[in-house]
Amino acid sequence: LPTQLNEKHHILFSFYHISCDLATKGGSKKREALETQVGYAWLPVLKDGRLASHEQSILVAASLPAGYLSYQNLTPGKANGPDMKWVDGGKPLFKVSIHVVSTIYTQEERLNNYFQECQKVERGESQASSSELVQSIEGLLGMEKIHVIVHFLPVLLNQLLYSL
Repeated sequence: LPTQLNEKHHILFSFYHISCDLATKGGSKKREALETQVGYAWLPVLKDGRLASHEQSILVAASLPAGYLSYQNLTPGKANGPDMKWVDGGKPLFKVSIHVVSTIYTQEERLNNYFQECQKVERGESQASSSELVQSIEGLLGMEKIHVIVHFLPVLLNQLLYSL
């Protein structure tokens, strides 16, 4: 994964139907493998600013039109779009389970909130008082998963010292 993710990063799945056709032509047997594109599915890497780590059922599109990422938050049965045609009437056909193992991105909510606030400060997006940053630092005190703190300790200490 890239170190800087945004809402446009996603995993794209392509589905093919592979058929083997044994055809006889002029007495000789000929074996052909035919690939037919069936559809596409995509899964955003980030959900609410965090890496998506869960099981999800995904709709499969018959084609991949421009702007397909705008269709990322679809519910079954409500998968209508002007240029989008769905396989099997818009039923969620593809089930995928994602388990994130990362030394860069944490799955712990309080630590993730703190890192997000630090990024806002670094980018200059935090025009309001630093109360949100202070709240995220206070949230770190309530963390019960010490192994997560130890795992991200170098980054956490670096950000804390930078915040001072």
